[in-house]
Amino acid sequence: MVEALRPLGDRVQAIIAAPDGTVPDPPPHILVRPRVPVLELLPRLDAVVSHGGLNTVCETLAHGVPLVIAPIKGDQPINAAQVVAAGAGRRVRFASVRPEPLRAELLAVLDDPGYAAAARRIAASFAAAGGAATAADHLETLLTAAARAEALRAGADGPETRCAGPDDLEAPLTAAARAEAPLGVADPVPTEPSNEGDIRT
Repeated sequence: MVEALRPLGDRVQAIIAAPDGTVPDPPPHILVRPRVPVLELLPRLDAVVSHGGLNTVCETLAHGVPLVIAPIKGDQPINAAQVVAAGAGRRVRFASVRPEPLRAELLAVLDDPGYAAAARRIAASFAAAGGAATAADHLETLLTAAARAEALRAGADGPETRCAGPDDLEAPLTAAARAEAPLGVADPVPTEPSNEGDIRT
């Protein structure tokens, strides 16, 4: 990655997340740190180069920033394909990409405003979806429905399946739902984003 960025000192300031000592003598326009404050940096970035882990991809797109992705394993190839399909970035082959093609892909993302525009559209869709509060509401609805269905199944196997009317049915279902549903949906616990060896420019 350093070699891909080395000739771009006149137009790029890059930040590479990498363990100490793995990038000896980087040029002045490349800052190397073992950890970087990703969420604080994203509003200031024009592009992100990443392996394509879901956290990095979602955080980057939520800030309207396009990506160059070099997926390795797991869900990373799927995430990369979705970013490319949405027009919000480009994909390179991790195992075979050389500095010159990687530089060309990064410059394409930086120079073509269409990639940033697509990333901003995705960011707007994320915001419109409602975030964590809406996700919690959906989960609570699903859990309640699952508890009710389980209560109906359990009732079908026992002597209490017969009831006098709707009121008699509602009470045991409500009690079963309360017993089987979780106590509550907590706010997400903040976690430090993983660096994934990402290079942020």
